[in-house]
Amino acid sequence: MIALFSAGKHSPTETTHQTTLQGVVYQLDVALDDYDTQRNGIIFIYNMTGSKYTNFDYDLSQKILNLLKGAYPARLKKVLIVTAPLWFKAPFRILQLFVREKLRDRVHMINASQLPQHIPKECLPEELGGTLRIDHGTWLAHCLKVLITCISAAFL
Repeated sequence: MIALFSAGKHSPTETTHQTTLQGVVYQLDVALDDYDTQRNGIIFIYNMTGSKYTNFDYDLSQKILNLLKGAYPARLKKVLIVTAPLWFKAPFRILQLFVREKLRDRVHMINASQLPQHIPKECLPEELGGTLRIDHGTWLAHCLKVLITCISAAFL
Protein backbone atom coordinates (compact mmCIF):
# COMPACT_ATOMS: atom_id res chain seq x y z
CA MET A 1 0.00 0.00 0.00
CA ILE A 2 1.26 3.41 -0.93
CA ALA A 3 -0.03 6.56 0.74
CA LEU A 4 0.64 9.70 -1.28
CA PHE A 5 0.57 13.22 0.15
CA SER A 6 1.08 15.89 -2.51
CA ALA A 7 2.41 18.92 -0.66
CA GLY A 8 1.88 21.25 -3.63
CA LYS A 9 -1.87 20.69 -3.39
CA HIS A 10 -2.05 21.57 0.30
CA SER A 11 -3.11 25.06 1.30
CA PRO A 12 -2.51 25.63 5.04
CA THR A 13 -4.53 28.86 5.04
CA GLU A 14 -7.64 27.09 3.71
CA THR A 15 -7.55 23.79 5.64
CA THR A 16 -7.24 23.16 9.36
CA HIS A 17 -4.83 20.62 10.83
CA GLN A 18 -7.81 18.71 12.18
CA THR A 19 -9.43 18.39 8.74
CA THR A 20 -6.19 17.30 7.08
CA LEU A 21 -5.37 14.77 9.80
CA GLN A 22 -8.92 13.40 9.74
CA GLY A 23 -8.57 12.86 5.99
CA VAL A 24 -5.23 11.10 6.43
CA VAL A 25 -6.50 8.86 9.26
CA TYR A 26 -9.76 8.12 7.42
CA GLN A 27 -7.86 6.86 4.38
CA LEU A 28 -5.25 4.99 6.43
CA ASP A 29 -8.04 3.21 8.33
CA VAL A 30 -9.44 1.89 5.06
CA ALA A 31 -5.97 0.94 3.82
CA LEU A 32 -5.41 -1.06 7.02
CA ASP A 33 -8.63 -2.93 6.41
CA ASP A 34 -6.63 -4.86 3.80
CA TYR A 35 -4.74 -7.93 5.13
CA ASP A 36 -1.78 -7.43 2.77
CA THR A 37 -1.38 -3.87 4.01
CA GLN A 38 -1.43 -5.07 7.61
CA ARG A 39 1.24 -7.66 6.82
CA ASN A 40 3.47 -5.69 4.41
CA GLY A 41 3.07 -2.16 5.74
CA ILE A 42 2.64 1.22 4.12
CA ILE A 43 5.01 3.26 2.02
CA PHE A 44 4.33 6.94 2.59
CA ILE A 45 5.31 9.28 -0.26
CA TYR A 46 5.55 12.96 0.62
CA ASN A 47 5.59 14.44 -2.87
CA MET A 48 7.03 17.95 -2.75
CA THR A 49 7.22 18.35 -6.52
CA GLY A 50 6.11 21.87 -7.41
CA SER A 51 5.42 22.82 -3.81
CA LYS A 52 6.21 26.26 -2.49
CA TYR A 53 6.95 27.49 0.99
CA THR A 54 3.31 28.64 1.23
CA ASN A 55 2.20 25.00 0.85
CA PHE A 56 4.31 23.90 3.80
CA ASP A 57 3.08 23.74 7.39
CA TYR A 58 5.80 22.74 9.84
CA ASP A 59 3.36 21.99 12.69
CA LEU A 60 1.20 19.81 10.45
CA SER A 61 4.28 17.94 9.19
CA GLN A 62 5.26 17.23 12.79
CA LYS A 63 1.76 15.97 13.57
CA ILE A 64 1.73 13.66 10.55
CA LEU A 65 5.21 12.39 11.42
CA ASN A 66 4.15 11.77 15.04
CA LEU A 67 1.08 9.95 13.79
CA LEU A 68 3.15 7.74 11.53
CA LYS A 69 5.98 7.11 13.98
CA GLY A 70 3.96 5.43 16.65
CA ALA A 71 0.52 6.84 17.33
CA TYR A 72 -1.04 5.00 14.42
CA PRO A 73 -1.24 1.20 14.29
CA ALA A 74 0.26 0.80 10.83
CA ARG A 75 3.57 -0.75 9.96
CA LEU A 76 5.46 2.03 8.24
CA LYS A 77 7.74 0.42 5.71
CA LYS A 78 9.26 3.60 4.20
CA VAL A 79 8.81 7.34 3.97
CA LEU A 80 9.95 8.78 0.65
CA ILE A 81 10.28 12.55 0.46
CA VAL A 82 10.36 13.38 -3.24
CA THR A 83 12.01 16.50 -4.71
CA ALA A 84 12.38 18.38 -1.46
CA PRO A 85 13.19 22.07 -2.04
CA LEU A 86 16.22 23.64 -0.36
CA TRP A 87 14.06 25.52 2.17
CA PHE A 88 12.74 22.15 3.42
CA LYS A 89 16.02 20.28 3.79
CA ALA A 90 17.49 22.19 6.77
CA PRO A 91 14.37 22.04 8.99
CA PHE A 92 13.95 18.40 8.02
CA ARG A 93 17.45 17.56 9.26
CA ILE A 94 16.56 19.15 12.61
CA LEU A 95 13.22 17.33 12.76
CA GLN A 96 15.00 14.01 12.14
CA LEU A 97 16.88 14.42 15.41
CA PHE A 98 13.61 13.91 17.29
CA VAL A 99 12.73 10.68 15.52
CA ARG A 100 13.75 7.21 16.69
CA GLU A 101 16.61 5.66 14.75
CA LYS A 102 14.36 2.87 13.48
CA LEU A 103 12.10 5.38 11.71
CA ARG A 104 14.99 7.61 10.65
CA ASP A 105 16.45 4.64 8.73
CA ARG A 106 13.17 4.31 6.84
CA VAL A 107 13.03 7.94 5.71
CA HIS A 108 14.66 8.73 2.37
CA MET A 109 14.94 12.12 0.70
CA ILE A 110 15.11 11.40 -3.04
CA ASN A 111 14.39 12.90 -6.44
CA ALA A 112 11.65 11.55 -8.71
CA SER A 113 14.10 9.62 -10.90
CA GLN A 114 15.13 7.53 -7.85
CA LEU A 115 11.58 6.37 -7.06
CA PRO A 116 11.80 3.19 -9.20
CA GLN A 117 14.66 2.07 -6.93
CA HIS A 118 12.14 1.95 -4.08
CA ILE A 119 8.83 1.18 -5.80
CA PRO A 120 8.08 -0.66 -9.08
CA LYS A 121 6.96 1.70 -11.88
CA GLU A 122 3.60 -0.08 -12.19
CA CYS A 123 2.88 0.90 -8.57
CA LEU A 124 3.89 4.54 -9.01
CA PRO A 125 1.35 7.16 -10.06
CA GLU A 126 1.78 8.71 -13.49
CA GLU A 127 2.54 12.11 -11.91
CA LEU A 128 5.68 10.55 -10.41
CA GLY A 129 6.86 8.79 -13.56
CA GLY A 130 5.01 5.53 -13.05
CA THR A 131 2.27 3.84 -15.02
CA LEU A 132 -0.47 3.73 -12.35
CA ARG A 133 -3.52 5.87 -13.04
CA ILE A 134 -4.95 7.22 -9.84
CA ASP A 135 -8.59 8.17 -9.51
CA HIS A 136 -8.79 9.77 -6.09
CA GLY A 137 -12.56 10.16 -6.33
CA THR A 138 -12.99 6.40 -6.79
CA TRP A 139 -10.67 5.76 -3.83
CA LEU A 140 -12.69 8.12 -1.62
CA ALA A 141 -15.93 6.44 -2.74
CA HIS A 142 -14.40 3.09 -1.74
CA CYS A 143 -13.43 4.58 1.65
CA LEU A 144 -17.01 5.75 2.16
CA LYS A 145 -18.37 2.31 1.23
CA VAL A 146 -16.05 0.64 3.77
CA LEU A 147 -17.09 3.14 6.45
CA ILE A 148 -20.80 2.57 5.78
CA THR A 149 -20.27 -1.20 5.90
CA CYS A 150 -18.47 -0.89 9.25
CA ILE A 151 -21.17 1.33 10.71
CA SER A 152 -23.91 -1.00 9.46
CA ALA A 153 -22.13 -4.01 10.95
CA ALA A 154 -21.83 -2.23 14.31
CA PHE A 155 -25.59 -1.85 14.50
CA LEU A 156 -26.46 -5.43 13.58
